Amino acid sequence: MPGLASAVVVGAVVVGAVAEEIHYRAIGFEILTQITGSDLLAGGLVVLVFALTRDIWALMLVHKATDRAGLILPRLRKGA
Repeated sequence: MPGLASAVVVGAVVVGAVAEEIHYRAIGFEILTQITGSDLLAGGLVVLVFALTRDIWALMLVHKATDRAGLILPRLRKGA
């Protein structure tokens, strides 16, 4: 069964990575771009948080916030 456990872990990593990129890059980044009006500002905002804080946890919080925005805002727009 060690092979099965490894396959599950690899599958989880692949699925997680794909889902993360869809939420963060495809949806969250686009929403940040709409808010800031610029791709450069949207990307810069995330980089700025890390540059100012040097805190990976703060960067993770920003990342998670954009993930959540990517999940919640499209649903709100449909209901509007």
